[in-house]
Amino acid sequence: MAVPLLICDSDYARLQSEVDFFQAAGFGVQSAMSGKDAQLMCYNYKFPNVLLDLSVKNHSAFLVLKYIRSNFPSCKVIVIYENEEQLTDWGIKESDLKQFGASEVFSRPLDFEKIKDVLDGKKAFEQWKKSRASNTIDLDSCQPVEGSDADFVPIRFEEFVTGSKTYFDYYVKIGQSKYLKILNQGELFDEERVERYKKDGKLDFLYFRAADRAQYVNFMNKMLESLLGAKNAPVEMKMHLAKSVIEKYVDEVFLTGMSNDLIQEGEKTCSNVVKLISSSKELSDLMKQFEEMDPAAYSHSYLVTIFSSAIVKNLDWGSDRIMESVAMGAMLHDIGKMKLPEALRTKPPLLMTQEELLEYYNHPAYGVEYVSNIKLIKAPVSNIILQHHELNNGEGFPAHIAGIKIFPPAKIVAFANYFANYLLENKVKPMDGLQDILPNRSISQLFEPEIVRAFVKSFINSSKLNLFDHKKKVS
Repeated sequence: MAVPLLICDSDYARLQSEVDFFQAAGFGVQSAMSGKDAQLMCYNYKFPNVLLDLSVKNHSAFLVLKYIRSNFPSCKVIVIYENEEQLTDWGIKESDLKQFGASEVFSRPLDFEKIKDVLDGKKAFEQWKKSRASNTIDLDSCQPVEGSDADFVPIRFEEFVTGSKTYFDYYVKIGQSKYLKILNQGELFDEERVERYKKDGKLDFLYFRAADRAQYVNFMNKMLESLLGAKNAPVEMKMHLAKSVIEKYVDEVFLTGMSNDLIQEGEKTCSNVVKLISSSKELSDLMKQFEEMDPAAYSHSYLVTIFSSAIVKNLDWGSDRIMESVAMGAMLHDIGKMKLPEALRTKPPLLMTQEELLEYYNHPAYGVEYVSNIKLIKAPVSNIILQHHELNNGEGFPAHIAGIKIFPPAKIVAFANYFANYLLENKVKPMDGLQDILPNRSISQLFEPEIVRAFVKSFINSSKLNLFDHKKKVS
């Protein structure tokens, strides 16, 4: 049976060529020349795929996107724009279109085969698999590339992994907004070249293009999945890969918005986190990676996700299914900050004015509002997003609920969120942080004792757990 596809384009000649190609490719194509007709046809036929030109009139493309996202959130919408000049004239970016609800964005002239791959389920995230063999880069003739730092994504050398060939273009930073490509996509991987730059240049980071970040997340998930299946793979390497994929995933969500494909990629990430935590015979071996941590090297999202998942493993009522929900909720807990003014997103609450605090207190509700029409986001994840700042004594926000009224998995993320913030703000290691807050009654009463104990156990070898529990009972 042909897969239904609606194509909406106000240019008749262009529309006909698009219809001809996709009909020949086996799709069941219908067409519309206005946004209003497109909405009506979506209502009547509930298309799983829509190709939407940004220039359509009589209901703009933005109205059509909003309508589809609100009523048919599983629909895959590919938005097509003319060129960068059109986006500049309209004051928008590709990432804005994805936040409005576009699954993928393409500019003209169109590569119909790539669009077909996306519609066929060969996700744009997996395009790295198609990287073709290329010649080794000639470093002597390679010219530096100038670009905004926002156009490049850093990865620490210890987190860099690849296969026998290089799946992305990789760069080193050689000056303010200047980058030099040292690895070509598709060439055989040259470890000596990377090591030479690392040693001679005293560099801590490699960089890849921000436009490739979603593909990079998919690639790293595949690498992590493979590594988790290897019996003798070092724990440190597994943790480095988990850190990299979580951090890059959260960045992609915040910068481009949430598409169904990106949510599914997040589910893969959570599944890998669950495998990492659950398959560890000795959880304390994993958590040792944080004992000598440099707070500057860890992101908030990564710490909250790993800490939350570790807590679930040590709870009597924990399970892999709960851990997956908690991991997803932990990764997305601050998604509501996307609706805050940019100046507030990273500003510490202690430095906020009263007016700014009132707006900041809304971010959990903003987060739930953001994911409310996304069917792939289940109720447990939404509840975690909404309640991740609620406290056991009722002094949290936004609803000021207490005790048993708080969703239990949200209590887990609330503690992990607080503790991660404490480590990063005070630049202390986890064991030092625990020694600070556990004796402090004014802090410890904010959280469920069972959850705090489960977290402490994550750092204790199982052979010592009986002694730990005995001391707790005596006290």
